[in-house]
Amino acid sequence: MPQFDSLTQAAIESLHFAAATKTDGAGQLAEARSVWQPDTWLLQRCWQMLAEAGCGVQALSVAALAEARQPLSPIHALYKVAQQARNHPQV
Repeated sequence: MPQFDSLTQAAIESLHFAAATKTDGAGQLAEARSVWQPDTWLLQRCWQMLAEAGCGVQALSVAALAEARQPLSPIHALYKVAQQARNHPQV
């Protein structure tokens, strides 16, 4: 491994080496992008506020609407509702 005078030099050399490397593309993976949808954010905020207010059934109903894009929404909502059980026994 060659010695470098600075970390910057090492980084530049590494980038040049990586750019010069040729691949056949067989090992490349498609990167899945996560795009935050405004309606998903709004639904999340709704079930969070309902859960914090102690409205368990309503919070879980709204969380179910967000489940298509956020599969763990109902579980998170249930956890949030369970945290409110001490303050709101009817939950």
